[in-house]
Amino acid sequence: MSNDIIYKDSVEIYRGSYRKEFGHKLVQHMASGRSFASFAGSIGVTPSTLKKWEEEHPEFKEAIEIAKSVNMGRWEDIAIDQATGDSKGNSATTTFMMKNLHPDEYKDKQVVENEGNVVFMIDTGVPDKVPQLEKNAPIEVEAVVIENEEDLL
Repeated sequence: MSNDIIYKDSVEIYRGSYRKEFGHKLVQHMASGRSFASFAGSIGVTPSTLKKWEEEHPEFKEAIEIAKSVNMGRWEDIAIDQATGDSKGNSATTTFMMKNLHPDEYKDKQVVENEGNVVFMIDTGVPDKVPQLEKNAPIEVEAVVIENEEDLL
């Protein structure tokens, strides 16, 4: 395989191995709001190739971290512009993109993890030691009818 860059349908297709310029190209790509995976397609490699380069080239790994931060800033700018009326757009789409591109920072679900024991004590109002009832013995129950919600307090 040669190290030539070819252009097909305005997409730069790179044939060859990793080049240091890819880190800078990735940051530029993601600064426009595009994803990490779409960068792979823009240079004609697979996302798994990018992951391999991330493991093999520390400067590319750093570029990925920078690119993700820049990308998050871009989407935050879009959201702020939409919220202040400086630009039109679909806030639902913006929210969707932010949650999917940066799930650790933007999510609806909160997960609380606990290490150790948690004890819940619930007072049922029933004494600890209840006398044993005879089989089929009648049970007396006291009931109160509450007509107003204020009486509940």
